[in-house]
Amino acid sequence: MKTIIRVALMIASLLMGFAAGFPIGQSKGFSTGSEWAFVQANILARESGLFMPVNFEAGQFRVILKQPKYLYKRAWMLADRHKER
Repeated sequence: MKTIIRVALMIASLLMGFAAGFPIGQSKGFSTGSEWAFVQANILARESGLFMPVNFEAGQFRVILKQPKYLYKRAWMLADRHKER
C-alpha cells in the first residue's frame, strides 16, 4: 500500500510539473522558434534576390512597408485625368 501511494504521489508531482512547465515552454518556444523561422526566411529571401518585409524584434512582429517608386506622381496623374472628364 505504501508503494502505491508513493507511485501515485510521484505521478501527481510529475503531472503538476508538466502542467506548470508547458505554458512557459510554449511561449518561450514560440518566441525562439519564430525568430529562427524569420532568420531562415530572411536568408532564403536574400539568396533568391527578394526582400523580406517582416521581422520579429523584442517579441513583436514588425512589418516594413515599401511604396513603389513614383506612387504619388502616378496618383496625381490619375486624379488629374479623372478630374478632367
